[in-house]
Amino acid sequence: MIVSWTDTAPIDIQGVGIMTGWGAGGTWIVEHFSLFNGQYCGVDGTYGDMTLLSITTKPSELSCALGCESLQGCMGFNTNRKTGECQFVARGQSVVKSFDLDWTFYTKCFN
Repeated sequence: MIVSWTDTAPIDIQGVGIMTGWGAGGTWIVEHFSLFNGQYCGVDGTYGDMTLLSITTKPSELSCALGCESLQGCMGFNTNRKTGECQFVARGQSVVKSFDLDWTFYTKCFN
């Protein structure tokens, strides 16, 4: 191992770039470990416009969170405050969001 470091004041990561020196070849192994902390982080007025696992109607956001937790491939959910619709979003894809006042997009929060 060449470098190992823990950031004591982390910020949200927007992207990562890694390269070898000019003209050199190389193989990179980047490890990232995070643990689901049992909470979901939500953004009002945002719709997660990605591949869905399933759609259902739930009485509350808590019910949606519990539903997502029971699905192995669920990375988060969209919930519609007007209709009570809950859409479970599949993991393993890039996050794509759009603006929609009727929706709230939740993803699993990680430590």
